[in-house]
Amino acid sequence: MAYAYYLSFRPHEQELAAAEAAALVPGIALSGPLARAPVAVNVRRAAHVALCARVLAEGASFSQVLAQLEALSPKAHDFAIEVRKVPPKPDLHSVQAAVLLADRMSGAPRLSHPAEQYVLLARKDWFIFGRILSRYDRGWTVHEHKPHTFSNALPARLARAMVNLVARPGDRVVDPCCGVGTILLEAAGMGMVAVGFDLNKKMTSPALANLRHFGLRGLVCAGDARDAAGSFDAVVVDPPYGHTSRRASDLYPELLANAVRLAPRISIVTAEPLEDLLTEAGYHLTARARWTKGQLVRHVYAGRLAGEEG
Repeated sequence: MAYAYYLSFRPHEQELAAAEAAALVPGIALSGPLARAPVAVNVRRAAHVALCARVLAEGASFSQVLAQLEALSPKAHDFAIEVRKVPPKPDLHSVQAAVLLADRMSGAPRLSHPAEQYVLLARKDWFIFGRILSRYDRGWTVHEHKPHTFSNALPARLARAMVNLVARPGDRVVDPCCGVGTILLEAAGMGMVAVGFDLNKKMTSPALANLRHFGLRGLVCAGDARDAAGSFDAVVVDPPYGHTSRRASDLYPELLANAVRLAPRISIVTAEPLEDLLTEAGYHLTARARWTKGQLVRHVYAGRLAGEEG
């Protein structure tokens, strides 16, 4: 059994989308926005993995897919078919393609509130047809409208992807530089225990207010990231230092030294490369990605301590 995945991302998000997909789906093989894997994973909480589908037909041309489907004649009831074309896009009319596919299936289609959903993933040299098993819920889009924010707050979708690099539902996630709680919102929204610290006491109230606004629970405390205490499964952090002000040269080493004590896994985004410091702190890098938008370049890393299972 094979499963297909479709990734949704803008050009500046491609590296992060690939890293998130690799973290969420074991054995995934990526080719741009299309991917295959030997296992099915519920992608509901993903930031960039838009859907997972069980492959029914696959080929280098649309005609090959039609021939396979005609031989298979799958049974489906009250179904709908969507067509997603990806670059390099094929010369294919989406509505006509959906009709041709539906004609080779046993059962009646229903475009409004279908019981079963199917997808044709179409690239000029690669066509995959399958039944959709799960979709992402785009939960971060709701959190983008949190009542408290500031100009250089982490984008919610980026925060969600970072959490997914190192944590899963039920894990204890800590953000030692939580600000208004963008990372906490994503972690709590995906069923994780969210705890935040911030050096600025004035930030704790807005962070808690943001969580409560969406009916989410979390703990937020005033404290320095360099000496925050506790036992967690993952650190997910966007250090504010260095974005709009100067930072002490020893801040990142001290921050990472304490992160090692807090949790065996880390996801961090910085304005500068951090591979050497992460390695020196004891982390084995499991993912790295550049997130570039305009003149802004952010470096995203995920890592785990030696002995920690991937």
